[in-house]
Amino acid sequence: MSAAVQPQQQQQRELPEVPVTGKRQSPIDISTNNVVNERTKRSVLQDGSKPLYIDYNPLNGVQMTLQNTGHGWQLSIPDEHAKNCEITGGTLGSDRYRLLQIHAHWGRDSKTGSEHTVNGRTFPCELHLVHWNSTKYSDPKQAQTQSKDGLAVIGVFVDIGSEPHPVFTIIDNLVPTIPYKGDKTSVQDEHLDLNQLVPDRHSPNYWFYLGSLTTPPYNESVLWHLMKTPITACENQIAEFRKLYEKESSNDSNHLIYLYFCQLIYRAHHI
Repeated sequence: MSAAVQPQQQQQRELPEVPVTGKRQSPIDISTNNVVNERTKRSVLQDGSKPLYIDYNPLNGVQMTLQNTGHGWQLSIPDEHAKNCEITGGTLGSDRYRLLQIHAHWGRDSKTGSEHTVNGRTFPCELHLVHWNSTKYSDPKQAQTQSKDGLAVIGVFVDIGSEPHPVFTIIDNLVPTIPYKGDKTSVQDEHLDLNQLVPDRHSPNYWFYLGSLTTPPYNESVLWHLMKTPITACENQIAEFRKLYEKESSNDSNHLIYLYFCQLIYRAHHI
């Protein structure tokens, strides 16, 4: 088992390769001065005024997988149950996008963490609910690699609040079982309600833009929907995420996972 990593060691690791080319790379800074209403004018960055329908049926008792991917924790939903967890409407039109997985990004502390920023502001954590276009494509891989509209991600900012978030409580209880990259465990909780992760689910306010995955292979196949209203979680809940390592247990140069401070942020008007 690797020794605990000290902060000064964390700063010495190599940054991952981030593509500097491409027409729609993510993440971006949401400059609200550049946002236009999609009803009046088309733009790279739009104010989502069309209703987005989010329908996550209860997954009570469904066995899911929680894994340390090396980028963070990821909760994967079995496809036979994900058929009951879809989004459609709004900027997606009549296509239906099926929930594939949920993951989070966080920082070394709560001063940083979110991949996207709003007018330069960073949030302590950012959730990504990843969906694939099950109307046009046969499986998630085809949707991701062979299309420009294959994936739809709901991005949710997480701020610090006084009350614990019920979904994070379930995740935190399992984090100690997946400390290293590749570690995984089963999640089967009758109280898990994914709807609690989406603010104002019945009439969500969001920003929309055409973007990419933010981790390799950075495919430009993502329709981004960033919720304007953050959810909240306790400080100690997000702190629990920071106990995850980015490499396998046998790797002596292991580092705790956190968002790279030097991560490239694309401005909306540069997409």
